Amino acid sequence: MTFKEIIITIIITLVTGIFLIHYQYNLDNATITTKPEITLSADSTDKNNPIIYYQVNNITSTDLIYFSLFNISSSGKKLYLVQNKLIKPNNRYSWETEIQHNQYGTVIKQLSLEAEEEYFKAIVMDKDNNILANAELRI
Repeated sequence: MTFKEIIITIIITLVTGIFLIHYQYNLDNATITTKPEITLSADSTDKNNPIIYYQVNNITSTDLIYFSLFNISSSGKKLYLVQNKLIKPNNRYSWETEIQHNQYGTVIKQLSLEAEEEYFKAIVMDKDNNILANAELRI
């Protein structure tokens, strides 16, 4: 190998290494560049058992997003329904009455809508707990 070939090989190796390190750094520190959109809807025909549907759109599938949903009653009481759940973008999810059995008995996580106006608040956060979007649904 000549001196010129050795220099070219070293330069190619260095450039390739810099590119790979830069690429991995960008993957590890990826940021969300588009503002997510939250879609909320409800089936509240049964006031004792409403079903809340939620979906987060306008975001790439590689972004990690955390979703929280809570109910705010007409009296101002807040109840977390979903708390910091890691969800996949563009998938539709729902919240409805949950029945959980354990060694101490049965726990029913049920929401009963009051006679006056209630609303649901949803927020989407990134891995650093920055709020990216929020939405409200009034029933």
